[in-house]
Amino acid sequence: MPSTSPPRARSGTWRAATASSRACYTTRFPEYIAARVPVPEAWSYAVLRRFHAAATVTMVSTASLMAELAGRGFKHLGLWTRGVDTELFRPERAVHLDLPRPLFVSVGRIAVEKNLEAFLALDLPGSKVVIGEGPQEAELRRRFPDAIFLGHLEGEVLAAHLALRWQNTHLLEQLRGGGDIAHAV
Repeated sequence: MPSTSPPRARSGTWRAATASSRACYTTRFPEYIAARVPVPEAWSYAVLRRFHAAATVTMVSTASLMAELAGRGFKHLGLWTRGVDTELFRPERAVHLDLPRPLFVSVGRIAVEKNLEAFLALDLPGSKVVIGEGPQEAELRRRFPDAIFLGHLEGEVLAAHLALRWQNTHLLEQLRGGGDIAHAV
């Protein structure tokens, strides 16, 4: 009969940093691991709980995730509210893109692990727009000629494009449940 306790590691491997350190909990690794290999979620949570215990504070993005982790025995949790710079991101500064609506936009590195091929292959009304650059860009431009690739944008130019009313799609199935699936703006 298999053990119900997580495997133990040498204690020196768990020292997070100095006496004052911060950690962030952004991905549901226990669920990710359990979906791929036969490792009980409880084991992964035990490992993560021990790792995060070394931090002065573990930052989480939502109150519901904070409550869930507290219920799983995590201590010293803090809320990390990923705010928006309202001076930079203003709807009245939106650029005009003469494209069929709705706009579906992906923002980030153009690489295989981002699963952009799944997004670009979707049968959607309107237009698909990709903001970013990366090693898979040339291939995806060739394979999906109807998609609009705007390249690397930053600062006020990026903010003006993000001020549009569009559907932001981030189809990274590997992070299902971690806050990174699909966001409608």
